[in-house]
Amino acid sequence: MKEGSTDEHRLSFTNSEKQSISEDVQYSERTSFLPLGLAIRNRLNLIDNEVAKFTSKNTGTPAALYDAAYYLVRAGGKRLRSLLTYLACEAVNGNLQRILPITVAAELLQTASLIHDDIIDNTEIRRGVTTVHKKFGEKMAILASDLLISQAFEIMGKWGTPELIEQIGRTGIAMCEGEAQDSVMNINELLSFSEEEYLEVAERKTASFMIEAVNIGSAMGKSSKKEVACLIEYAENLGYAFQIRDDVLDFTSDPRVSGKSVLTDLQAGSSNLVLIYALEACESEVKEECVDEITMGNYSLVLELIEDSGAIARATEKAKEYARASKAAIEDMNFPNKELFADLADFAVRRKF
Repeated sequence: MKEGSTDEHRLSFTNSEKQSISEDVQYSERTSFLPLGLAIRNRLNLIDNEVAKFTSKNTGTPAALYDAAYYLVRAGGKRLRSLLTYLACEAVNGNLQRILPITVAAELLQTASLIHDDIIDNTEIRRGVTTVHKKFGEKMAILASDLLISQAFEIMGKWGTPELIEQIGRTGIAMCEGEAQDSVMNINELLSFSEEEYLEVAERKTASFMIEAVNIGSAMGKSSKKEVACLIEYAENLGYAFQIRDDVLDFTSDPRVSGKSVLTDLQAGSSNLVLIYALEACESEVKEECVDEITMGNYSLVLELIEDSGAIARATEKAKEYARASKAAIEDMNFPNKELFADLADFAVRRKF
């Protein structure tokens, strides 16, 4: 196996480190939302059924286009964006029948963005299956993601409002800016890339989607300004927690469990809080050597540095801080499903996929 192989270099940890990472959750492989309990799984089933109904009814020609578009949708996934939309609507006593088609639109947009991400990063595995561009080719993958975006806006035109469509557009712009900022960043810039700069990128790439989801969901009910503000604060902190956990999993996860490739941030030269913390802990000469090794596709040195520096534990604690802040944002609200929001925040930093 050549040096730099992701299978060879996936990090392993001591029992004490594992306990720090997983807190009071057993350090076992998880491939479903079982830790979230029956209440959230019931809501996810509603969303899954709505998604399945949409993909079965909305087909066209050529068939290959729709096969490529629905391939990743049907592979499953966390449905987090859709779930947040539903929970926010439920929190403000909104119309849950009306929100279900909009959760489909959210899932289509999420999947389209993942297809684009995988092309940009040349990722091979997503949701436990071959990525769309690897299976169907890049041209068809791009057209498939365009189709999903078009379908999402068609749904929003039917079930949403002009304000919600504008919100989706603003979020898409923020996401593109965040992804572009990551893409144009040279690996050498990581030497001086700060945590504050990282959070700016994370806000655009991840937190903005969470905020959009609760904005859309809450707009489907008679929400007060205070309720919306609390949901937005919840979603923003959840987004940071979720992204940092993704950073940790990029170094520690088993692809058979996570359904995703590992070390993708190193390979793409993308910002990652674990790497930022690890580089902060070493001398400038070591930093430069690490960057040189990463540039050549050799990851042994940087992974050794990550283990020795405690960067994984530090990033994990930072993710937990954001999860706690997320729960605190809605602590004083009388949302009927407040416990589900809290469970979701805890799960964001405990998940294995």
